[in-house]
Amino acid sequence: SQMSTLVRAEVELARAEITRDVKKGLTGSVFFISSLVVGFYSTFFFFFFVAELLDTWIWRWVAFLLVFAIMVVVTAV
Repeated sequence: SQMSTLVRAEVELARAEITRDVKKGLTGSVFFISSLVVGFYSTFFFFFFVAELLDTWIWRWVAFLLVFAIMVVVTAV
């Protein structure tokens, strides 16, 4: 009887630990995914900034074309 009680207590403890670990992992995953989304959408503004910066030295359309070409090359690699 004590053995079965001990086994049940161990199983319950294991369930509690697994539940805690899953919740912790899920919370971390949500924060990681949300930071990836924010970072992904922020890249647009960075490349727009680079194009506007290049606009001070070259024609505007050439600056945006150059930034686009760099993005295509980086994506292809």
